[in-house]
Amino acid sequence: MDENGKPSAVIIPWKQFELIREELENLEATPEEEDAIAEAQKDRADRNDEAFMDLKDFMAEYKS
Repeated sequence: MDENGKPSAVIIPWKQFELIREELENLEATPEEEDAIAEAQKDRADRNDEAFMDLKDFMAEYKS
């Protein structure tokens, strides 16, 4: 814990750490995903709220 009582570190098994690290190293966005991310960043910078969905609506629509 840090001086504010917030978690600052975690202990996990080494094998789990290696699996997580391997997953992160192999993460790559497809060109389509990169385009969608860039578009979303532009919409956010332009304050185009129409391009986004409320979390409540998202959860209702995509709830499994």
